[in-house]
Amino acid sequence: MSTLNSKFSIGFNALMKRIEETLTEIKHIDQNMGQLEGNSSRPDVAFPCTLIDFTNWTFTNMTQNSQVGEGLVEVSLGFAQFTPSANIVEAVYRDQALEFYEIEHRLNAALHGWSPGDDFGTLTRIGTNTANKMKGIRIRTLIYKLEFEDHSTKVVTRSIPKPPLETTSELI
Repeated sequence: MSTLNSKFSIGFNALMKRIEETLTEIKHIDQNMGQLEGNSSRPDVAFPCTLIDFTNWTFTNMTQNSQVGEGLVEVSLGFAQFTPSANIVEAVYRDQALEFYEIEHRLNAALHGWSPGDDFGTLTRIGTNTANKMKGIRIRTLIYKLEFEDHSTKVVTRSIPKPPLETTSELI
């Protein structure tokens, strides 16, 4: 098994593990590669799914060529809609139709204030949005702010010990 060095790889794996451990009802977790963009009549995911993306990142220099990265983590929840939530349906069916809000609530409880690991700050939810790009598919995206320190390009310096000062006690 290879060692992951990229902060995005480390962050993705940590997020995937956190979601797997806390939301067992999520059936598919992956990088967001446009699976729910409406390009296919049958997306290659199992529902409910979670798709993760790192967007809008900026980097600020620190000392010795290290950087602080700051950007967004978008966690999209995809649901297949099977039950209507209209006022004319029975309450039990309405509760089933609104279950995606409950899953979203549990997902945020698992992620907001949580850190993916060393050199990472904590995730802070800054927004949500809804997209209905495919008929019968509901997409809710939770947007988090995250920071991390990247020391992968840090300048490595070596100290060479100074030899002891040789002195002579003889005066010329």
